[in-house]
Amino acid sequence: MRVVPQLTCRLRFWGADLRHGAPIARQLAEVKRAFSDPLYAGEVVQARLQRLLRHACATTLHYRPRSGTTALSEFPVLHKRLIQEHPADFLSSAFDPSALLTVSTSGSYGAPMRFRWVGDTYTRRRAELLYFGSWVGFRVGSSFAQVTVHPGGSARLRELNGFLIDPSVIDATWLEAGRRLLKERRIAFIVGYPSSIKPLADYCCAMGDGPGALRVRAVVTSSEALRPEAREAITAAFGCTVVDRYGANELGVLAQECPRGRSLHLNVAGHVIELLARDRDEPVAPGEVGRVVVTDLFSHAMPLIRYDTGDLAVASSEPCSCGRKGPTLVRVEGRQVEEVRDPDGGLVNPLAISGCPRGVEGILQYQFVQQAPAGYLIRLQVLPSFHEEAVLRERFQRLLGPKAHIDVSYLESIPPLPSGKRPYIVNELKSRARSTQPPL
Repeated sequence: MRVVPQLTCRLRFWGADLRHGAPIARQLAEVKRAFSDPLYAGEVVQARLQRLLRHACATTLHYRPRSGTTALSEFPVLHKRLIQEHPADFLSSAFDPSALLTVSTSGSYGAPMRFRWVGDTYTRRRAELLYFGSWVGFRVGSSFAQVTVHPGGSARLRELNGFLIDPSVIDATWLEAGRRLLKERRIAFIVGYPSSIKPLADYCCAMGDGPGALRVRAVVTSSEALRPEAREAITAAFGCTVVDRYGANELGVLAQECPRGRSLHLNVAGHVIELLARDRDEPVAPGEVGRVVVTDLFSHAMPLIRYDTGDLAVASSEPCSCGRKGPTLVRVEGRQVEEVRDPDGGLVNPLAISGCPRGVEGILQYQFVQQAPAGYLIRLQVLPSFHEEAVLRERFQRLLGPKAHIDVSYLESIPPLPSGKRPYIVNELKSRARSTQPPL
């Protein structure tokens, strides 16, 4: 494995794009203009939205009964289960199915779902990734490490000077290999799961490496919530910008944290994003928690109109201090299934759970599991220097109350979900209840 000179990599990439008519370059230019010119963005989004609604009603079985409907609010919220049960009803008859690309959800919170894209959708996704990457200084040709489970392997990444660090098993061998790659390949950017990047950062610190020994310019976390302790550990190890990116395999980038203002800027160029109340399909006010419901303006092969992502977020009432216009999120709260309750049935704030291990030295990874109404398990992967189990137990006991029974389990590596993610909260009790429910 060798790092290709940046200029060589850049010329190859943009030269290939030019030979195909420069589709990525054109989409990238449009995304840039949309973020710099709100009036232009509004006009483009409305035009695209109306085209998508007409297209969906004319070419899909599911939306055909709504032909002539022009107001987005008159379309019902779309839930994943309906797509799972009737996938053919959402496929557009305007395209040859054999010419479509297939993408899947991660399967982190259920069975993976398959979606279909036309080539323009894939091109748009690549342009958006390049645009949001530019916020932290990334350019085509920059050396980067992708810390995710990548179904396509590393061949395509290598074409762009990327290196795959597969976090399926995080053990001593993995940690050392990751550390060596960061140093020897002079990795400038890291993108991936914060639950996997944090133990790598902690390990680098424990081995005496710091910002002087590493060349990391920015870390972009994705696919999971970026918790405060993970941000602190990554910043301490690499001494670089750390931003959170919110998106989904089937939708692309939905929002990215501003390097200067910490607000998450919504991707208004490619989506219409609504925050709706948990118990009804009505908008929530800024500052209130709402379900993230997305209309993907580039989902032509399989239109997604008011698609409920299953995520929760809070909109900001104030513009970002960076000066960029457009709507922003204060935070993404995560999925509703990431809820646990204390022995009396009270809802436990995920932020309170994530706060318990803060400041406890030697923890590489942890996972908090509710196994019974009053039974909890803390899974730990630790460094040899760890000796504060009593502190950890006392904090969780204080949070959950005297009725809580808390066990601690030490593992060489915390098993990931099929997607490769490692959620820090798992509700096995709730999962069992869902699995035993009869179908609707």
